Amino acid sequence: MPNPPRRQATWAARAERFVNRMMTPLYPRPALRVPGYLSVRAAAERLGIRERSVRELIARRRIRASRLGRLYFLAHDDVEAYRGERRERARRARLRRRRNTARRAAA
Repeated sequence: MPNPPRRQATWAARAERFVNRMMTPLYPRPALRVPGYLSVRAAAERLGIRERSVRELIARRRIRASRLGRLYFLAHDDVEAYRGERRERARRARLRRRRNTARRAAA
């Protein structure tokens, strides 16, 4: 007996959401289709953090953003620069942990 039509529609919706989620990192969504700028949500997806965290970074002035009403516009270059900083900090932390582990093993 075939699946009821409702279940098939639900499956199709899930498949579409999956494809959209997979494509977003490759093609970041622009903020209101402004070339060169990202929304808070798109920046969060690009950085792999929550939207709330992006808003905190904006408030702490770690990432520059322009504001129009209640919407923030983040320059794509600024988001990529911050992403590079995060990767560099993570790399240094890994090296530090590796060094400390080696010292403890030698002692």
